[in-house]
Amino acid sequence: MVDAGYLLRQAVDILSGSVGTDRRELDIFDYPGMVALLDAQCRAAFDFNDASRELLRVYWYDGVPRSGPTAQQNELLKIPGVHFRAGTVNFEGRQKGVDSTLVTDLIDLSANHAITDAAIISGDGDLAVGITRAQMNGVRVAVVGLEEESIGHKQSFEILCIADRVRRIGAQALRTVMRHCPPQSAGERLVEDKIRELVAAFVASAELQEDPFEDVARQMIRQSIYRDLMAHVGAGLGQWLSKEEKNFARRCFCTHFDKDAHKRADKASGDTPENAAAEGADDGQKNTAPDMTGTAGGENAAAQTTALLLLPEAEGYAAAGRHSALLGGGNSAVDRAAEAATDDGGEPEHP
Repeated sequence: MVDAGYLLRQAVDILSGSVGTDRRELDIFDYPGMVALLDAQCRAAFDFNDASRELLRVYWYDGVPRSGPTAQQNELLKIPGVHFRAGTVNFEGRQKGVDSTLVTDLIDLSANHAITDAAIISGDGDLAVGITRAQMNGVRVAVVGLEEESIGHKQSFEILCIADRVRRIGAQALRTVMRHCPPQSAGERLVEDKIRELVAAFVASAELQEDPFEDVARQMIRQSIYRDLMAHVGAGLGQWLSKEEKNFARRCFCTHFDKDAHKRADKASGDTPENAAAEGADDGQKNTAPDMTGTAGGENAAAQTTALLLLPEAEGYAAAGRHSALLGGGNSAVDRAAEAATDDGGEPEHP
């Protein structure tokens, strides 16, 4: 089982030298090669050097955003033998149902004697209960992580203590299948232009029967409107929104709504266009309330987990009833640790 949240976030952290935090900055140029790399590393954890132990299945656990699978997830779905186990992603960008699905699968596989060994690629301490139950059912469990000397492995001490085997994958191996690609400034400008268009379309189509702000002075958007706004922008972009993109969308909304409000007030009061423009500029400077919907460590993350299941050499399914499994798990602790997305230091937090 492979926790993609842990795997991809840790990979981008290692390959970028702790500069990158967003899994979308990770360019996986060889998806089948990545799965083969994980398979080889999990086999090595148990000293399985013979190729006769056939790989049964790869379980990949990840949260799917409301707008649908990401480009990375769609590429994984094309690989034979990869079993995608989807969780959900709420409007705050946090994954739901991923860890529980992984633990349930691990317990069921071991209880049904479908596996004899499980290698989990993860750092999440919440998986400890599943690991312990699997061991009680006679399954050996290896915990595999990603590590660089200056960054560490970012794995729970608890699961490392109870694991039967521990193995680490370094940067040199990762670079054979993936690389860090920081976002380009031109691309960022295109995204910002697209966000402006989406926000303008949302304001034009939304039936705002009430004041959209909970606190006008602090420019804090009501939760219901904020949630719909982020869902609209995320669906339009076809991807998860980073905390920077969420903040930018919020500022665009506040500025756009303020301009419309000033136009209505000017028409009623007879103010000149020059005064209205000046007021709009002043109000635009107030749109600095930070967004608290960002996910910890980049988000985007999401927790993903892959399970690599190996068949015994000659026994087959019915005869043996037990197969070796290499299971890779995730670091949902990172995914659940939401960090506040702020625009400027000292500004009030958005609910």
